[in-house]
Order: sequence, then C-alpha cells, then structure tokens
Amino acid sequence: MHTEHGTATLSIRETELDDKGFYTVRATNVEGEAEAKTTLFIICIDPVINTDLDTTLQGTEGETMTLKLAVSGTPKPDIVRMKGNDELAASDRVQVTVSADNDDTYASTIFNVQPKDLGEDSAKITRVDESLQSNKYKVTVSGMWVWMKVRGCG
Repeated sequence: MHTEHGTATLSIRETELDDKGFYTVRATNVEGEAEAKTTLFIICIDPVINTDLDTTLQGTEGETMTLKLAVSGTPKPDIVRMKGNDELAASDRVQVTVSADNDDTYASTIFNVQPKDLGEDSAKITRVDESLQSNKYKVTVSGMWVWMKVRGCG
C-alpha cells in the first residue's frame, strides 16, 4: 500500500484468477471511519506463441534433448508436451520448466533419450479456457555405437 497526498493506493503486482472479487478498504482515525468498496476484474490475455519449436530434432540415445518455446499470456499459460494426441506426463525423464528469467521461455527436456521417444511431438499451451498447439516436430533418435575390438583366433 502506498499513500501520497492523503490518498492510499493498493497495488497488486502479480495477480491470479483467484484474486478477482470484491474488495473493501476501511480507514479509521480519531475523527471516525470511512469505507470504500471496489471489484477487481482480472483481464486475461490469450496465449501467443512468440517463438515456436523447430520442426525436426535429432536426439542421441542415452543423452539429453531440450527444446525451447516462448509463449506469453496472462495468466501464465501451462505447457504440456504431446506425443501424437496424447499428453506426456511429467516424469524423471520428461520435464517442462519455465525460465527463471521471466522471459516467457519454456523448456521441455527429455533425459536419457530412448528409441521410444521417436515420433511426431508438439506442445499444448493452455490458459483457463483457451488452448493452442505448437508446431509439430519430428524427433529422430540415433543410437550410440560401441566399437569392440575382436581378437582373432590363431
């Protein structure tokens, strides 16, 4: 709360949809009491893909593969990685994270890439009642080759 020239201002820096509603402020001093009421509306901004996914990705079996997507919207949208039409649940191997820099960048990481990660994937972006689909991208996985020296007989 900030007071200047006898006027108090309440600023809410980061809002969530749950913050909407009716608010009452009461001021009391030796002269008496005053009350003001207001309604807080949260204006949502539909999600927008600012930087979409690359359409082809190469992963190496056993290694880590990360793809990035920049999406804006208010409130901040949720991102889910999709394999075909199915959502990939977050696990120890598959994670979606939001940049700590607050720059609307999301990273989807697959740890220990496996042949089962092959296929056509995308990202589903949702916010309240609005959803978007990113570019579909094809994941190819190359195997790790292990060379062994074979000793001849004789």
